[in-house]
Formats: sequence, structure tokens, C-alpha cells
Amino acid sequence: MIRRVVFDVEFRVIVKEKLSPNDSLLVTGSCEQLGEWLPSRCLPLNRSDKTDEGEIWSTNIKINGPQKIYYRYLIAQIVRIDNDDLNLIVKKCKFNFI
Repeated sequence: MIRRVVFDVEFRVIVKEKLSPNDSLLVTGSCEQLGEWLPSRCLPLNRSDKTDEGEIWSTNIKINGPQKIYYRYLIAQIVRIDNDDLNLIVKKCKFNFI
């Protein structure tokens, strides 16, 4: 019997720059749970706190493992078309892996 391992992962980042009210922080990545790099499947982060350093944004997801995960944070403006389609105007991104 193969046992499936699922990890609870928190993505949490401090954004030091001031974002406009229309900006969102999103994460995308190399696995299915992070959207497989597809812009329409990026996951939004929630603004959770503010410190002297900047705003804290975070989200929690479950990721199947073990596997090496590559991910990227995006600062973008979300433009929705026809309720289903998600288009992004990307302003900045940062690449990471876990």
C-alpha cells in the first residue's frame, strides 16, 4: 500500500514596498496545488498584519509530497473576464524553492 504524504505549508512574506489598493500578492509554482505556473491558477495571499518593516501577506495550502517545489511570489493587478478567466498585470516577481 502506498501512503500519500500531505504537507500543510504556509506561504508568508513581508512586502516592504507600498502597494496600490488594486495590487494583490499571489503565489504560483511548479506543483498542481500552486497552479503549475499558469497565471489563471495563481493563489492569492491575504494581507494579515502590518509591522514597521512592511505588510505581512500569507496563505496556507496542502501540498502532496515529498517533492521539490519551486514557487514565485507575484505583485499583480487582477483583471477578471467573464467570471472564469483570471488575467494578471504583473508588476514584480521573486523566485524561490523549497
